Amino acid sequence: MDIIDANLQHLTVLQLSDTPAQSCNRSVLSPQTVVELFYQTVGRKVIISQMYSQQQHQGNSLLLWTQSISNVVNLLAQLLWPSNPGFQFPECLMANCQYTQLQEYVRLIGPWCQVNIGSCRFMLGQCYLANGEGQKALQCFQEAATEVEKEDFLLRLTGSEDEDAASTPRLQYYNKVLQYYNRVLQYYNKVLQYYNQCWGSYF
Repeated sequence: MDIIDANLQHLTVLQLSDTPAQSCNRSVLSPQTVVELFYQTVGRKVIISQMYSQQQHQGNSLLLWTQSISNVVNLLAQLLWPSNPGFQFPECLMANCQYTQLQEYVRLIGPWCQVNIGSCRFMLGQCYLANGEGQKALQCFQEAATEVEKEDFLLRLTGSEDEDAASTPRLQYYNKVLQYYNRVLQYYNKVLQYYNQCWGSYF
């Protein structure tokens, strides 16, 4: 029963994210590290797009193999660097249910990284919520609320990047958080119904 609960919870958390996050390619050939996972699902597309854009600006000059590899490594390092205003790496970890790795990532960068502080707290809250720690999640969501109007990820999350909707981004943020809690409650109700159907007759 524990394995079923864990699998259902992981599948449900994937539905929690209403962000326009990157769609993850499920045909990935079993990446061994989170960096490989990120590169295969998100990073490669972003890097190719940036390299193509750079090549267009340079007049379609051909890149040498050594230049291409150097550019790929440089752009990947920029995407992974925590001070990067983009938030693709943590989004990818969340989308792929890498809760432990995401929690460790936030813990490691917390003391020194001053970029995307609210977004990191929000992601940590989602990790806690996915692991059934609602009180810790609530604290993280409240801490993230102070950054809603400052960070691109949180603005995208609430849909507040549109000028019409930007009048109450914090209210939209709390509405989104309430939707997450509501989905978790629905999940637990489904689990209880499933439990009663499967095991209720034995008691």
